[in-house]
Amino acid sequence: MTFQYKIRSDLGLVHIEHNDPFDMEEIQLSFDELFADPDYKTGFDLLRDCSKATLPDNWTYERFASTGAARMVENSKKLGKCRVAWVMHSLLDFGRGNQASIILADVSETIERRPFLNLEDALEWLGIPKDALD
Repeated sequence: MTFQYKIRSDLGLVHIEHNDPFDMEEIQLSFDELFADPDYKTGFDLLRDCSKATLPDNWTYERFASTGAARMVENSKKLGKCRVAWVMHSLLDFGRGNQASIILADVSETIERRPFLNLEDALEWLGIPKDALD
């Protein structure tokens, strides 16, 4: 497992850090672990920090438009109304993250997703103070 997460109830936030090697299946694994955690509450925002991970080659439009979107329908119910910020490793990953955000926008109207190239911008968008994760 190349991710770890921390629930910050005081911020209404789940901070998930991904590391290499990044595998597409760890997205669902992280949701499965998160939803089983008694400290998780529906409606918490998510901050996925992939700044230390490179997205895999199979992170494609075709995958998100088929299996990725189908999985997110069920996950969306458990996430509720929230924001999901992705901090990406590179411009290529930023583009892939943006593509996924557009595709998944049709899956749930209650979740707003955006990719970022740095943590500070993601925190600002989430309304989290920049020093809150220290």
